Amino acid sequence: MTRWPNLFVVGAPKCGTTAVWRYLEPHPKVYMSPRKDLHYFGRDLGFRAPRVGRESYLEHFADAGDAEVVGDVSVWMLFSRAAAGEIAGQVPGARAVICLRNPLEAMPALHAQFLLNGLGQDQDLADFGEAIDAIEDRRAGRRLPPRCSLPEALDYVAVYRYVPQIQRFRQALGAENVHCVLLDDWKRDAERTYRDLLDFLGLEPAGIPSLEPVNRRKTTRSETVRKLVRLVPSGLKDALPRALRRPLSRTIRRLNSSHVSRQAMDSGLRQRLLAEVAPDVHALEGMLQRDLSDWLDPHSRA
Repeated sequence: MTRWPNLFVVGAPKCGTTAVWRYLEPHPKVYMSPRKDLHYFGRDLGFRAPRVGRESYLEHFADAGDAEVVGDVSVWMLFSRAAAGEIAGQVPGARAVICLRNPLEAMPALHAQFLLNGLGQDQDLADFGEAIDAIEDRRAGRRLPPRCSLPEALDYVAVYRYVPQIQRFRQALGAENVHCVLLDDWKRDAERTYRDLLDFLGLEPAGIPSLEPVNRRKTTRSETVRKLVRLVPSGLKDALPRALRRPLSRTIRRLNSSHVSRQAMDSGLRQRLLAEVAPDVHALEGMLQRDLSDWLDPHSRA
């Protein structure tokens, strides 16, 4: 039986989507795709890799059985201008979970993730301030890394302009079918945040899963190792059985990465970014009926 997902964890990147995926997986009435970031929806996104086709996409949900909630976690769908409408057209009654975080924490975290992916692939400017300075050029298609998988993702300010993105999903799916989760809430009261998520999905708790933080900030142990891995010919990689390819890649990345503490942002850069994000944060406060003044605190460690 072909099953389309009916739950879409759509982003934003580095805002807790992996946590939602991991926390929902153990529930007996939930089936989450074993792979994240399929990005079947969001056809306007400029991914340079081949896009997944319909049949390949649906294969990821072939084992869903009679699960009440079938989930797809693809973090760039929130940023897409088309994904919400595409989802609504294909899956009537679909629900979306949107994960949010202080933009001044999320932006450098996304930049760090791109660096972990490999200099010259997703980001070729190791200094976050330089990457911010390059945004105007990159909006115009200039100074892009030669192998960047999603060029528009380098516009860190636009990625974390939440209000218009949330509005698209509310308009397409209905406000009652969109649930926003703040990373702050997981930190303050993970169990209550988890129960609120289940309430949104119409599910009863079936035990409380481990709610430990996931996907903490990482850095590369050895740039040499990463470069050597990228020098392996694609034909040799393709010769490996598909069942081994991704686990092997993940193992190498895990062994060649380490967790690091976030450093405070340069005060001048912080003031610039505060001015950029403040209008959207104030609008988000009204939309969610939440006090987000901590996000705009000039003395925050972000």
